[in-house]
Amino acid sequence: MSMGGSLYPISEALNKLILNSGYSPLGLTLAMGGLAETLLPDLTSWLESGEGDEYTIAEITAAHPEEAEQLWNAVAETKAMRAAAVDPVELEKAQIRARFEPYIYAEGTEHVPTQITIFCRYRRP
Repeated sequence: MSMGGSLYPISEALNKLILNSGYSPLGLTLAMGGLAETLLPDLTSWLESGEGDEYTIAEITAAHPEEAEQLWNAVAETKAMRAAAVDPVELEKAQIRARFEPYIYAEGTEHVPTQITIFCRYRRP
């Protein structure tokens, strides 16, 4: 899950940019020329809910042109998910359920064990 609380593609892309830049959200806006007062509230909105003013994305892509295509694609994907009423949390849960493989291994003995241990395995895609 992203550090801002949203699993929408734009939130994930912004989180990745923030983590890779080594800045906090505030530090990122300050590094873009001191626009923290205008950009930080909207950046926080994008991170927490996956929506906000596209001016903020435009300013970030101007400061980080190498990330522009990825960020605009993430904005478009987020808009499509919102239009289709797709909840990214439920989508992630469905993907986890699809990957789950029930498995049990039981070993019987003729004595009382001193400790009962249960193991499970999670297989990443």
